[in-house]
Amino acid sequence: MFNKLEKLIDLDTIFNAGSIKPIDDKIDIEKLRNDLNNSNYAVTVKRNNLANEYKKILDCYAENAEWISQMLSFIDIDNNKSYLDCFKIYEQLCEQRKLLDDSIKVLSSQLQQIENDKNHIIIHMKKHAEFLYEQVKSIADHAYIKIDGKNKRIMQISIPDKLDRGYQDRVSNVIDDTLIRLRKRFESEEIKGDDLLRQVNSFFSDRLLFNAITGSNSVEIKVWKSLEDERNSRLERWESRYSGGEHFLVYFVVYTALVSYARRRQTIDDNDEVRSIFLIDNPFGETSSAHLLDVFIKIVNKFKLQTICFSALKQDSITKNFDLIYQLKLRKAEYSNRSYLETDKEINNAGAEPDKQLDFVSMNRQLSFV
Repeated sequence: MFNKLEKLIDLDTIFNAGSIKPIDDKIDIEKLRNDLNNSNYAVTVKRNNLANEYKKILDCYAENAEWISQMLSFIDIDNNKSYLDCFKIYEQLCEQRKLLDDSIKVLSSQLQQIENDKNHIIIHMKKHAEFLYEQVKSIADHAYIKIDGKNKRIMQISIPDKLDRGYQDRVSNVIDDTLIRLRKRFESEEIKGDDLLRQVNSFFSDRLLFNAITGSNSVEIKVWKSLEDERNSRLERWESRYSGGEHFLVYFVVYTALVSYARRRQTIDDNDEVRSIFLIDNPFGETSSAHLLDVFIKIVNKFKLQTICFSALKQDSITKNFDLIYQLKLRKAEYSNRSYLETDKEINNAGAEPDKQLDFVSMNRQLSFV
């Protein structure tokens, strides 16, 4: 074979033509050996650095972003003995980097959507806070009766007549602070997934929003205190000390104002026929004084209340305020442990025509208010 190659190739011609040159005997072989050793050492250092950095990245994201660690775990970083091995690692890193970039784009889009949702929630909460303010304000605005021909406010709620310029910032700050608290509790696993909605409802309560929009953590409520000398009647804090009859009237004012507010929200127009029915047990036990009864009846008429009152009192100052009165007696049924109410007498003060006569009411127990 070699004889055939010699015939085909004229080595002298090739050497003389300069295509193949002999080794230069002046080359420093020792220097080449040192350069090769240095290169091998530098490559080893870089391999070790690569392995160390790779491990740091895995450890860094092991807890904070497990999915990134999983992406990198498919790369065999220790298999880097040859150029092809290193190039394969490089390709794998590029591939994972592309996947990571795509994931970042998706997450960025989701974060933007969350931010948009958050802004919509803040706008909604601001409107809800404004709604709460207007509704609470309307409760007191409608709570008045005519006394001596003049409108007298019978309940006052200490909130601003108008919202100041800083209320939107206060609401925004409260919402941001609350979201931070919720996020911390959720990340620390104090709140589980199923419990998150309940915690959100608890944190973003109407009271929280109302306090933020008014700039106060407390609301003072004053209620009309009717005194025998009308000139001394006035608005008083509703938790102040009152006599028995005054105490009943104070709570009756607040409760009536709330019922009237709830009825206004459900009624489209101001229909005179729309009434609320109150069933009251012995309201005149301590409210029989004329100045208290007068305010009580005026409240009933003002707020269009239908009152059904049980009382053992028969004073004319009380009965004259009711169109229809039934005097009832409790009777025991024969051969039974049941009792029933029986109409003993009917008094019609205004020619009222009741829809249904009250003949008797069957009861299983003794009624203390009869």
